[in-house]
Amino acid sequence: MLVHIGELSKVLFYESLPMNQRQDQKTVKFKKISRTTTSWDIYTSLAGLWEHTVMDNIDEEYNRFVHHLSDCSKGAESLKTTTRRLSPETLELAKLSRAAINGES
Repeated sequence: MLVHIGELSKVLFYESLPMNQRQDQKTVKFKKISRTTTSWDIYTSLAGLWEHTVMDNIDEEYNRFVHHLSDCSKGAESLKTTTRRLSPETLELAKLSRAAINGES
């Protein structure tokens, strides 16, 4: 068992004291220990700030997603409109040219 020299000297000093002084020594050691206190107000305020930040990020991402869907639907409607306006012969030529470019027969 490894014991730090400082700790060993404390133990030896404690053992050399009479019994009534040992108890006083323990009490003094116990009273000198500082207690850690937690300020829950700080945690509460930080949690509140974090919650607002997260909600703002979610709202921003949601709005971005809705705009993306809106843009996609406009693009799809535009394609449908364009397709309806073209004659069947033009659509067939477009398919053939795409097939030729892609190397399909």
